[in-house]
Amino acid sequence: MSSSKVNHDIYADPAKEEQQEKLFLYRIARALNGKPEDLEKAKAALEKRLFDQVPVNKDAPPTKERKQELMFLDYINKNLLTSSGLFKLLGHEEIDIEKSHKTIDDLLRVYKQITVPRITELTGIDSDKVLSYLKTLESQGKVVQLEDRQEVVCSNCSSLNLEPLLQCPVCGSVKHKNSILIEHYSCSNVSLEETYVDGKCPKCRKQIKELGADYKCIEEGFICQDCEINFPEPKINLVCKQCNTKSSISEADSKSSQLFKVQ
Repeated sequence: MSSSKVNHDIYADPAKEEQQEKLFLYRIARALNGKPEDLEKAKAALEKRLFDQVPVNKDAPPTKERKQELMFLDYINKNLLTSSGLFKLLGHEEIDIEKSHKTIDDLLRVYKQITVPRITELTGIDSDKVLSYLKTLESQGKVVQLEDRQEVVCSNCSSLNLEPLLQCPVCGSVKHKNSILIEHYSCSNVSLEETYVDGKCPKCRKQIKELGADYKCIEEGFICQDCEINFPEPKINLVCKQCNTKSSISEADSKSSQLFKVQ
């Protein structure tokens, strides 16, 4: 298990938390680096799952797992926006009505589902104007309003522009590497597989020969490049790109937002 504290209020089963954190890290990597065609498929499946699993009590704060799902969806959309070049259009200067409508149309081609606050934050267009145009599109049968969505926001400024910060759970460094770790029994050295050059332990210089007798492999481990501590997964914090506030996933706030879907 990770060296970071387990929030048993969210997960009663530590094994479930470990599995969920690993899945979250994997998904963030995919969302930031995946191919548009692959992300479109993942996005469609995730949007359906989120819609099908809307909580009965819509005023209740989302669970940690649902927050992670929403963050993953957000990063998929950011990847798709970047790859399509739309960010070049999204300034916060005043823009005329025709251009603002075109910008919203461009967003709807990427997002398929999007909330009013997210459009406002991405474009700088006033939320009332955004809602008015979406209602016009709804009257034309181009979009439909869904039930309000709970969105993860910065606890300080309420911005939706949050990015995950993956840190060493011991020293807080962001410099760490994911690889297979090897533990040499005789000297207790634990380090990355590539440090065992020519099959020799980097600490005692002895040859490692038999798996299980001389050494063992620790799969999917991380090692900090600053304090050299190894750990199963990084500590995850959220950093607001608007005001630089940092918080854990469980500490982040959420708000109810009007959600629209492209028909």
